[in-house]
This record gives sequence, structure tokens and C-alpha cells, in this order.
Amino acid sequence: YALSLSTNMVRLVDARTRELGAAIQGLGGDGIEETANRTWRSHAHRALVVEPRSGAIVVQKSPGFLQLFDVERDREVAAIDVMQQNVISRDNNGPTSVGYVEHVAFTPGKGRRMVTVEQRNDRTALKFWVHDRSGRAQQQAGQGASQSHGTYAVSTHVDQPHSAPVTTLLMHPSGELVVTASEDKTFKVWELKAGTGQWECRSVGYYRQTAISCGAMSSDGSLVALAYGRLITLWNPYKNVMLCSLAHPGLDAKANITHLAFFRQSYLAAATSDGGLFVWDVLRRKIVWQLQLESVTALAAPEDDLLVTANDTTVLVFGTSPVPRQLLKTEEGEPGVVGVAYVPQMGKYVYVSNSGAVRCLATSQTSKEESVAVDTNTFGDGLSTFALIQSSQGAAANIAAKQSQRAAAAVSTQVAITTSSTDTLKTLNAYPSYVLPPLAKICKSLLGVEGFAV
Repeated sequence: YALSLSTNMVRLVDARTRELGAAIQGLGGDGIEETANRTWRSHAHRALVVEPRSGAIVVQKSPGFLQLFDVERDREVAAIDVMQQNVISRDNNGPTSVGYVEHVAFTPGKGRRMVTVEQRNDRTALKFWVHDRSGRAQQQAGQGASQSHGTYAVSTHVDQPHSAPVTTLLMHPSGELVVTASEDKTFKVWELKAGTGQWECRSVGYYRQTAISCGAMSSDGSLVALAYGRLITLWNPYKNVMLCSLAHPGLDAKANITHLAFFRQSYLAAATSDGGLFVWDVLRRKIVWQLQLESVTALAAPEDDLLVTANDTTVLVFGTSPVPRQLLKTEEGEPGVVGVAYVPQMGKYVYVSNSGAVRCLATSQTSKEESVAVDTNTFGDGLSTFALIQSSQGAAANIAAKQSQRAAAAVSTQVAITTSSTDTLKTLNAYPSYVLPPLAKICKSLLGVEGFAV
């Protein structure tokens, strides 16, 4: 007969021998909702993690346990006991304390490495894992593992990698470099020692003694972006050298950067606590476009796309322009989206809500008859500048015309400024360097007013 358990598992039992048979595990377990609220909601910048090898999403099915779940086939691929904690014995006759896996990162592609950060009370542990295709480590621990997938075994265990909670965990594409950042105002670069399989801290960095809120690494691993409040710093992870800092001149004084994501190699997207979204071209060090949303709860950059979760219910898919290529809605407007990702094996977008539900989003392209346009007209009038318009070509054409008019006006303004600057330079060059030109001529060239007199 079969037993349905509260952990979302069906267990088969032999009625004659009363022996336990096969176990069919569904998504999550006894702690999926609790851990979703604690783990994902407490760190708004965390994206939904997908294991590149299998395309399975990673959830915390119970405290300290990670579950690799295949959404398309609706089955568990593997379960990993990350913390190996004793949940029976109490500490100092007090209540039983449990820990949680706070961060997970994988080597892109078919890489064999995984890194986790776990937190229990005020203790933090950093673990480096290697994929074990045979699944021996999992079998020795008494856990089931898919023979086709295998499991992960710990290669290096580091206690207290930082003196404060870790806010960012970044894996280099090569799988031989890891960056951790913390609220203790430092970030560390961890390197795999050749020939040993062990990891060690290679360098420690800090900037202005400020806590790090979030971070991102470029797809080729050449750049690391770290957010310090309202400021973004770019670093070379190989040399641990800061290359430059990026500051938004119009960012509100109370708004801090909560999300960072590289996409299309040279573009860096940043979201702020007040719903602002702006995209930098890191090669030219300038903002290429920006939007003001009500809120941004998740940010991801799979492949060449930028995924932005706005207002807890809408997922926007951007390319290089501020006009989203796709507008995806959650199921029945379900609120509380805290993570979104693209699963290439499925060709679908997946999101997780704060209730622990994991669902797929439709990936249909916007048609010509049902186009999506974004009006980015006003910035600074105190109102939301995000207006999604799902209508016919006419509405999109009207917005495109408005944007063209604003672009033309901007060009005219730039021409006028250039002309004024040229006149000023001519006035200054007409006099020796040690002689100050008359004030009337300088003011006239700057103001550009005919008949001006002082």
C-alpha cells in the first residue's frame, strides 16, 4: 500500500512484510515554505538557482537539505544533505537550533563544482563540492541519488569565512575561482590549488569600509561588480585591483542598490530599493537606459537576456533596449515572486514564490498585433514612469514617435550647448593665458543672449 506524507512524499510499504519500498518525492518537503520565506525573502537580491548539468532547479526542501528538482518531469533528481546537522540533540538544554543554506553557486555548463554557504545561529560555513557521478558519497550517507545524475561530495570546508553574514557568492566560469562578499565590509577571492583539489583564500579586498549589499560576475569572468550602498565598483578578480567606480548622478539619497546582473557581456543592470532599474555600458562607463518601476524583487541574466521581476507579479524580458521583448505574468497574478530563471533544457522561464511554489512561465514572443511598449518619458516628476501598453501597432507607434521627438529635441539641445562652448573657447583663446577676458564677453558667450550688457 502507499502512504502520503506531509513532506510531499509517497512511500510504498509491503503489506505482508511491512518493509518500506520505493519513495516518490515531490517538490520540497517539510520545510519548503519556511525556508523559502526565510532564505529567499531575507535576501531580495538572490536569484533562483539552476544546476547547469541537469537543468534542475535548486530548492531547500528542509533545513540544511538541498533538493535538485526537475520541473518538466515533476520529479526529484537528487537530494544533498549540505549541513549534516543533528536535529535531535539540543544545545545547552535550549531549543534545537537548525541551520539553512543561504547561497548556492555552480560552475556554468557541464562543470563539476558547487559552492555553498550555510548559516546556523551566528556561525557561517563555506563548502566546496565536486560532482560524484557514481553517487557513492550519497549512498554512504544513507540518502537516495539518481544513478544517472550522481551527487556532490565536499572537497574543502571553511569555518567562518567572514566575521559577518555572507551577502554574495560568485563562481568563476573556469570553476577555479570563487568570490564571497560579506556585511563585514570585505570580499575574498578563493582559488583552487593545482593538483590538490583544495581551496584557499588568495586575497582580501575592501572599499571605504562599507558593507557589500550584492555582486555579479561577467560571463567571461574578467569583471566582478560589487555594490556599496549607492555605488558600484568594478574589480579585476585575477589581480584584486579596482578598475573604476560607477555612480548614478540622479539616484535618490535613500535608495541603495539591491540587485546586480551582467548580460550581453558588457552591460551591467542594477536595481535599487526604490524600484529604479538602470543599465550601464561598462566599456564606455555610461548609462545606456533606465526605467522607474514600483519595485524590483528579482533580477537574473540567463543567456543574453535580462529578466526583471516587477511588482511581484510581472516578469519582463529585456534585450539591449528599454522596450521589453516579452511580458510574462505569473499564474493568476500570483504575488510574491522572489526568484526567476531560464532553464535551457526546457526552453522555459521558471519562478519561485514566497510560498515555496515553483511554476513555469509562458515564453511566447510578442506579436505585431499585440506589441509591448514602454513609455520612458518622465523622470523626476515623482510619479511612476513605468507604463506597460499592450495594444495594437498604433499605440506602439505613438510611443515610438514621442521617443523620436524627445531624441530630436535632445540633439538640438546638444547642438546649442556645443555652439555655446565653441564661442566660449574662442573668447578665451583670444587673450593671453595670464589675462582674464572681460566679464561681459564671457557671460555673453555662455548665455548666448544678443544685446547682453553688463
